[in-house]
Amino acid sequence: MRKVLSLLGLFFFLSLPAGAQEYQQEVNFFELQVAQPVHTGEKIEVLELFWYRCPHCYALEPYLNKWLKNKAEFVEFVRLPAILNRSWAFDAQVYYTFVALGLV
Repeated sequence: MRKVLSLLGLFFFLSLPAGAQEYQQEVNFFELQVAQPVHTGEKIEVLELFWYRCPHCYALEPYLNKWLKNKAEFVEFVRLPAILNRSWAFDAQVYYTFVALGLV
C-alpha cells in the first residue's frame, strides 16, 4: 500500500509542470481592440451580477463589503441583479425598489 501511495504522489508531482504552460495571445485569449463601454466615465467599473436567493452571492457578501471599504478611488462598483426567468425578474424589481427607497 505504501508503494502505491508513493507512486501516486510521484505521478502527481511529475504532472504539475504540464499545467504550467504560457498563455499565448490569439490562441488562448484575444485582446479587445475597443474597450467595453462603461457608465462611470473614466473610472474602472466593477460590475457584480447577483441574485438574492443565490447562496454563493450571499457567501461572497462579507468579502465584497470588506473589499468595498478598501477599494481605490478610481474604481466604481455597480450592482446589477441577474434576470434569467420571471421569478428572478421579481427579485430584480425588489432590488430596484430598495434602490429607489435608499435602502441599498
